[in-house]
Amino acid sequence: MAAEKSDLSLSQQRDRFVAFAFAASDILFEVNLDGNLTYATGGLQSLLQQDEGALLGSPLSALALEEDSIVIEELLSRIALTGRVRDVAVRLAGASGAQVQVMVCGMKCPYEDGIVHLAVRRAPLSNAGAAVGAADSPVSKEQFKEQVAHYAEAAREAQETKNL
Repeated sequence: MAAEKSDLSLSQQRDRFVAFAFAASDILFEVNLDGNLTYATGGLQSLLQQDEGALLGSPLSALALEEDSIVIEELLSRIALTGRVRDVAVRLAGASGAQVQVMVCGMKCPYEDGIVHLAVRRAPLSNAGAAVGAADSPVSKEQFKEQVAHYAEAAREAQETKNL
């Protein structure tokens, strides 16, 4: 029989919730009202080539591609109004300059005003068509070969298996 919640130590309960959080996300961010990072953990190194210490105090929007920084600002505004957002697509820039398409979910902190918790996960390539150069119209045989090669490379970088 599984242990009751009350039978678990606080440390075990914390570990359980951390496991749930990382089952669905790669990075966890905590952001204040100014949009600055107050906490960051998870796959920062593998996804963004960043250490959490280097990010703390910096604006979350600074991690986004320039054209997506407004998406971050809108996401934080929406959380302030509604308390929660789900699956907002954002393109982040890794320290190496690599573009990483992610999905962001977030909610207001239930116990501290002015704090937002965000869960970030790499977007599956099937959701990232524009990022891998999907065509809107018929393409030549050569263009198709280039797109397939680009898609395969993106799959390798994302450590996803794709059958082409």
